[in-house]
Amino acid sequence: MGNLLIRKANKLDVDSIAKIHVDVWNTTYTGVVSSKYLAGRTCEKQAEGWLERVFNNTESNEVVYVAEADGGNVVGFASGAVRVGNDSFDGELYTLYIFQEYQGRGIGRALFNTIASALHGQGAKTMILWVFAYNPACAFYEHLGGKMVDRRLIRKGGEDIQAVAYCWEDLCQFRGLDFISSEDVY
Repeated sequence: MGNLLIRKANKLDVDSIAKIHVDVWNTTYTGVVSSKYLAGRTCEKQAEGWLERVFNNTESNEVVYVAEADGGNVVGFASGAVRVGNDSFDGELYTLYIFQEYQGRGIGRALFNTIASALHGQGAKTMILWVFAYNPACAFYEHLGGKMVDRRLIRKGGEDIQAVAYCWEDLCQFRGLDFISSEDVY
């Protein structure tokens, strides 16, 4: 059907990352997070945030990868980092977002594998992810072998929303799975 390229993101990708970030929140979290909060999440603000957090921050250890499809259009991204401290999990998947129309085509798995492999390459042996409990992606994370290990409330837009943590206790299984490109993935 088409080609998929997973590659390390750079500053030139920030507008695409911001658009995906805003769009996916709007399609996934409408009715769960306040509409006022969602309206305040503009592409411009998200781009500024990504620049400050990752691309202009020389002290950031966060890795970001993008998925290109349909001739080079960025249709998804994921990020994560090795965690510092005495935590049970030394890696964390922070984000994994794909435009709704590209979901269910293997892009999420490719991004997930790439982040897990990258974190393992930086020394992480385990990984955790926090996600809103009602999110349909919970089934996706369970399918990838994630085990629910914790719950907590996260405050967004003045409201408390239930979140759950999934963990992967052995990132060795993802070693070498950097998913750089593939023919006919979706």
